[in-house]
Amino acid sequence: MSEGPLQPGKAIGRRLPAIGDYSIAGVVNANGPKAYWMLQTTSLYQVMRMANEVVNAIEAAWSSYIDDATSVNPELQIPVL
Repeated sequence: MSEGPLQPGKAIGRRLPAIGDYSIAGVVNANGPKAYWMLQTTSLYQVMRMANEVVNAIEAAWSSYIDDATSVNPELQIPVL
């Protein structure tokens, strides 16, 4: 995790617009001379599993933060619709 935008396509030498204020990078395959081929042979299951782990970690951290914040300031509580 780092402060700074995500650089999509950087691993395969593409120049695409940067996205966001923070980024989380995960390694799902080795880097080699034929980056596009490596990307094509990467397991989608592995990518999805890693994405799910990242979401679970963010959700747990956010829930902990909200629980701490709302015990101090109830105005920070997210309304349930």
